[in-house]
Amino acid sequence: MPGSRSQQDQKPTATIEVGHDLSRASLGELQQELQVRIKDLQSRREALVRELQEVDEKLLAHTGGPGGEEAHRAMQSGYRRVQQRIQNEQCLAEALVEVLSAETLSVTAAAAAVQAHGYQTTSPNFRTIVNQTLIAHPDRFERVRRGHYTATGRPD
Repeated sequence: MPGSRSQQDQKPTATIEVGHDLSRASLGELQQELQVRIKDLQSRREALVRELQEVDEKLLAHTGGPGGEEAHRAMQSGYRRVQQRIQNEQCLAEALVEVLSAETLSVTAAAAAVQAHGYQTTSPNFRTIVNQTLIAHPDRFERVRRGHYTATGRPD
């Protein structure tokens, strides 16, 4: 018969339905069922890996390939490139002392002023970090009124 497969070529199908009582199945049936499910999961995994590689290639093509060949190899191996942590010359508290020694600023203005003076950050909530730093160092910063701070007379 054209188009028909021999008994050996046919893909084994699940014989035990999910949710049925497996305690009544024979050991042979359980082993066969396990093999069928393993093969199904492996083929599904391979298809997903192929699809992910295609997405990675499209991303690389659209982004112009930042990182060049290194980024391409990293994407193929499944590893993501880790962003290098920024190293500032001085800690945030010291940078805030410099900015606030001349004037009283709000937390938002202090955060902007510190960055304008060269303090680098990638934090999406940098204003909150500045606020926490101001509160954590009462020996360095004085609260003038709600949300406004200045540096104390003696820097550490």
